Amino acid sequence: MSSKPESLEMSALIGTLLWTGASLEQALSLQVLLGGTPAPDCDLALRIGAPVLEGDAPTSEWRVRVLRLPYKNDTGPPAEQARVPVDFLCLPDPVGGSAAVQQLLTTLRDDAKDPLAQPDIMTHTPLQIFSREPAWYKEKLQKLLDKRDSLGRITATKISHVLFQKIMERTGGDVVSAALITRTDHHLASVRRYYATPDVRDLQQIYVDAVGALNEELGHAGYKQPTEGSVKLAPRGISVGSALCPTIDAVQDAVRRLKEEILRLISLDSMSSTTADFVRAHNLYTLYSVWSFGFAVGIRGVRTPYLHSDEVNQDTGFAVITDKDSGTGYKSRLIWVPESNREQMKLYDTYLSSMARARGIEALTRKRSCYFLGDNLKVREVRPRTVVPFTRDYLAFPANVARHFVCTQLRERGVAPEYIDLWMGHWARGEEPWGALSTLSIPNYKRELERVLPNLLEKLGFEPICLRYRGGSK
Repeated sequence: MSSKPESLEMSALIGTLLWTGASLEQALSLQVLLGGTPAPDCDLALRIGAPVLEGDAPTSEWRVRVLRLPYKNDTGPPAEQARVPVDFLCLPDPVGGSAAVQQLLTTLRDDAKDPLAQPDIMTHTPLQIFSREPAWYKEKLQKLLDKRDSLGRITATKISHVLFQKIMERTGGDVVSAALITRTDHHLASVRRYYATPDVRDLQQIYVDAVGALNEELGHAGYKQPTEGSVKLAPRGISVGSALCPTIDAVQDAVRRLKEEILRLISLDSMSSTTADFVRAHNLYTLYSVWSFGFAVGIRGVRTPYLHSDEVNQDTGFAVITDKDSGTGYKSRLIWVPESNREQMKLYDTYLSSMARARGIEALTRKRSCYFLGDNLKVREVRPRTVVPFTRDYLAFPANVARHFVCTQLRERGVAPEYIDLWMGHWARGEEPWGALSTLSIPNYKRELERVLPNLLEKLGFEPICLRYRGGSK
């Protein structure tokens, strides 16, 4: 392998850093595959396919292992209800970013006669194209960069960060997409990635847009790559990221079945229904009301994940929740509740008040705005441990399933990252939406939610349901 031209190796390495956003360590691990070569279990690969037409350049795509989320429990939700994420993200190469790698491969095959680079070997064995010791590449690359920039402003790390920053710029700060595409474990994305299950096609489009813009900028300096006329993207329905996001069909089915059971219990004759029927109707109605609220505002899986309707401004739909806080109010956030969901809250409050008076059960308060009942009619707090036994029959996910689902839906409906962060309550120091220097517009935030949320919630099947306490249970 010593006959490889050093300049060509450096060009291939810099191209890999620039067009994939990989770290130097990840770039040096790059494996090159031919069209039908079995995909290796590696962090980064380049698949080179056959020419589309005779005389065309070979098509190519980068293959990136998606960053894994360290779940405490490996038992995931049912596959038939979840958007099951794949482990690898394939990114098209519309600007020929892999051209230097392909040129290096050609040199190894035809000039250096490297046996491992021959097609008959590569059809079943990928080629690790950077085969020297990592220290050699680091030294040569540093010398090349120092020669180009004696002030040391250009480094391998900065080159690998260019794509990440370009994606952030093009998407208005979508740190999750930037982290997934470039396999960067960025601290600002560490929590946000737990709630995002983006479609591969959307990530591919973001990548295509970003590298296209980057290629245009490089063109001003005389380095513009030739672009492909059309880019083939993955079909919809393939996702990466969190494993805890249900499909829209699964949520619709769960809401439908929950409503049907509530309406069945409501239809029972008051003289023939039992205490067990009453308790089940109450608990499922509570679950439905909590879900209606949770899918609208993204409340966390906390104790009493609900508000009394009096805490919501009925004119604007705004309210404030503090569902993850140490008492300082730092994580308090503004929420907006759609009109239909506000109506459900009022119906639930009316039911709970009349039922509590008739039964002599704990009265409705702002502190205890919802509760389950045990078989002995004792009040049971609504919390993740008590919610899950009810939800598993309908949607077998954690209690905060609404946050996972709606976060992903907001992304796919084009809601800006800063508005999704506010809806989720995700911010780090300096990102607070209520900060003195924040430029976030609350009226625009409300308009975006009005554009998306009511239609989404209606599509899921949420609507006001009235349950009146009639008494008469045995």
